[in-house]
Amino acid sequence: MTHYTLELTETELACGVTLEQVADVLPRVLVRDGRLFLPANTPPALGNAVARCVFAGEPHTFSGFALGMPVYRLA
Repeated sequence: MTHYTLELTETELACGVTLEQVADVLPRVLVRDGRLFLPANTPPALGNAVARCVFAGEPHTFSGFALGMPVYRLA
């Protein structure tokens, strides 16, 4: 079992993101070659929180969409 540590930012909290939402999305992501593919229609604030968790706080950036899925990559 993998354990993650994440503290939501003020912006994420203001957008209504919860740790439960992050935990729900985590098993549905795909990570390949330093890129994170999220489920389609993932809100930006939630996507950023998931990316911070997956990339363990490493600098990352939103890089666009692939087949309707938001994609983040390591910076």
